[in-house]
This record gives sequence, structure tokens and C-alpha cells, in this order.
Amino acid sequence: MKLKLTTLSLLVILLSSCNHSNFEPDGKVIIAGKILNFEKHKEVENFNLFHHDLLELQIIETVEIKDDGSFQISIPCYSKMDLFIIFGKVPAYLICVPNDSLFLTIDADILNDPQNKYPNDSYFAKVIGGTRVTDNQFVNEFIRKTRNTLSRAAYFKIIETYSPLDYLAYQNNIEDMEMSVLDSLLQTTDAAVFKTWAEDFTKYKKLDLLLQYPAIHAKENNINIDSLEIPQEYFTEIFKEDINDNEFFSFYHTAFLLYSYNNHLYRQARKEGLDLLQYINTNSTGFSKDFALARYFYSLNKKSDTLAEINSELIKNKFLKNFLILEINKQETKKAERLEIKTHSTFVDSLFSKYKGKVVYVDFWATWCVPCLKEFPYSMTLIDQFKDKPIEFLFLCNRSTKENWQKTITEKELKGTHVFLNDKQYTELQTLFGIEGIPHYVFVNKQGGFINRTLRPSDKNIVTKINELLNE
Repeated sequence: MKLKLTTLSLLVILLSSCNHSNFEPDGKVIIAGKILNFEKHKEVENFNLFHHDLLELQIIETVEIKDDGSFQISIPCYSKMDLFIIFGKVPAYLICVPNDSLFLTIDADILNDPQNKYPNDSYFAKVIGGTRVTDNQFVNEFIRKTRNTLSRAAYFKIIETYSPLDYLAYQNNIEDMEMSVLDSLLQTTDAAVFKTWAEDFTKYKKLDLLLQYPAIHAKENNINIDSLEIPQEYFTEIFKEDINDNEFFSFYHTAFLLYSYNNHLYRQARKEGLDLLQYINTNSTGFSKDFALARYFYSLNKKSDTLAEINSELIKNKFLKNFLILEINKQETKKAERLEIKTHSTFVDSLFSKYKGKVVYVDFWATWCVPCLKEFPYSMTLIDQFKDKPIEFLFLCNRSTKENWQKTITEKELKGTHVFLNDKQYTELQTLFGIEGIPHYVFVNKQGGFINRTLRPSDKNIVTKINELLNE
């Protein structure tokens, strides 16, 4: 039976009615707390909280800080999961269960350290109240003690030079070390949720990296991935693990299912000359099969301007099936809103119509966004490089004070065209471009067509892309 979308209210009833022990359809988590030493860092207006759900790996929330240094936010939480906050440059991980309430303190003096490292191996964010205090005492300690100190270049050299079985042994050794750290921490606690998270985090980090290896190894050695010889023993070792467990979803667990496992299925399907949907149906089982199907249909509909054809009967897990229906319904609502804005928004028309015949590179940013600020030197280089070409560099700022916006432009000597958006204007553009986090970049071609989620200014291919658009 083909999927039929109904009203949102009916879908909520459907979602609420499904009964699965590891999922809470209406679950949420409340995160509240206080910024310590906030009086010395009044320029900080907010911080970012990163979480995920079953079909999106990275959802970014901006947490506003009140004048007294307090904050509070509620986010969906359908299963046991982790999330992290970034205050300055350092992430602090948290773990939660549906319907938890976490109260934490964040020490703003972390911003005084140019290295952004907290002294004495303590941590700047601490859960001090609520429903998950003990479990969260050990999370960041586990990450700190198991952190790989290799540089990115050194790690990629290992992938380039190690054979598949050598790399498998390398990852097995890391897993053994991490389990040893976990065992030592469990000597002092019986925090069951922490233990489940650490086991999930370690297991799926290894599986995720192992499935990434073939593509990265081929790229680093400048060879075609299809010509790469991977012993069957390599994949046998990977898939002897149970990938149908669904008690906890760490970031690595979600990343494994959304990307590396999905990419593996795609490559195998291509080798056998099968459509991906066919391959999933015949070569996957259990929860991982249902997840792969949900991910396939979700992505298919997201890329389509119209409602994609989806066979919901293929998905046996009731929660995933109804979760997919709800998410597709949201996608359709967003498509309708984007079409309405494209067709009728006088603001969008006035913002971009003046640049017809030019390429426009649009940069969405905020004064507190560290990744946004890091890209500015690359943007200024591009502006100089293309100063005699028909291209406009348009910087759109929101979720900041006008004072900080003007101060940043002056202090950083930013060139280009700068516009400060009010909340209504930003909401229109956020809907139009599906902005989930910043920085966010968009190209507008000479004909006024949008190219969304495009390359960052620091990307090595950005100059080539700009030249392609200029030559159209």
C-alpha cells in the first residue's frame, strides 16, 4: 500500500499511539542552567546546542542567555541520546533520556583562555541538578581520556598507508583501550545510562570509521574506489556486530546509519547493478533495514519538488514508519512555504532583484558565531580576487545586536554589502533556504536562480565554482 499523507493532527495521533520500548514519540528534554562569571562576559548573548534525531544528524539550536545569565531550552528527545554544547570553541557532551530535565552551569571564564582549554583537567560545563546528574559526571571524562591526540594529517596518513586488515587491527586496538577506560570509570559508579552511552559511542565510532575507510583510502591514494581490493574478512568483522540494536543513539550511531552504512549499501548496490531500494530490501534485515528505508524515502522526498512515491509498508518498525510520515509532512509544509515566499515575498524580491545579471554570494552570519568569523578572511580574499567581475558579496546578519554587528564590520574591516535583518526578514529567508545553522551560504546565479547550501569561502573549490557561474 502506498503512503498517503494525512493532516498533521492525525499524524501526531498516529505517532503518539505507537508503542515501542526504546522510543518515546512525544519525548523531550529540558535543559536549563546558569552562566557562571557572566558579569565579566556580558558580550556573550547566546551559545549553540547541537543535537540529532533519527533522520538528521546535526540540528543546531541557538540558546539565548538572559540578562541574569540564566538560560532554558526544550528540544525533542525520542530515545536515549547524546548532545553537546559549544561555549567558545570547546564542546561539552551531555547524555539524556526522554523527558529528562538537566540543570547545568557553564563557566564563562573558559573564554579567557586563548587555547580554550579548561585548566586542571576539569570541565567548564557541569550538570548539577535534574534527572541525570550522576551519568553526566563521567561523560566528558570518558571523552577526554579516550581522545585521539593524532593530528588530522597524521590520521589520514594512517588511512592512506594501512592495508584494510591493518586498519581494522588499528581500530580494534583503539576500541580495546576505550573499553579499558570505561571499565576503570565503572569502578566508581553504577551509572547505567552512562555505561550504555559509552558502549554505543565506542562501538559505532569504530564501525563508522571502518566503513569510511575504503572511500578515504581510495581518495588519499588517488585510485578509483571500485578498483580497491577489500578482503571479505574486513566486512565480515564489521557486520558480525549487531547493528540492529536501538537502545541508545549516540552521534556516532546516528552517523553510522545515516551516512557510512547507507554509503556502503549504495556502493554494493552499484557493484551488483541494483537500485538502492532493491538492494536494501534484499540485503538488510531488522532495524537497520527499516532505518535504511526510512532514510532513503526521507532523502528522496527532500530532494524532490513534489511529493515522492513512498511505500510505507516496507518499514516494519511502527515508530520509524510514523516518524517518517510526520517528517515528510513537515517537508511538504516547508516546500509550500518556500514556494509562497518565492512567489509573493516583496522583501526577497527587493533584496535580490537589484543584482540581476550578477552572481551573488550570500553569507548568513551572526556576531557570536565563531565558524562564521573564521571564514571572513577567505571572503575578503575572494572579494579582492573578483573585484572587477560581475559578482556581489552579500552578508546577511541576524540574531545579534545592531551595535555588535556594526562593531564587527568596523573592527574586522569587512568589505562587501552588509544588511542587518530583522527577525521577520530572517525567518522568511530561513524558510526559503532551509537554514538549520550558520554559517550558511547561497549562490544566486545571473538569472536569479538559487544554489542553496553551497561551498564555504575557505573551500578549495570555491574559485572554480564562482568562475563557472560567471561564465554561464
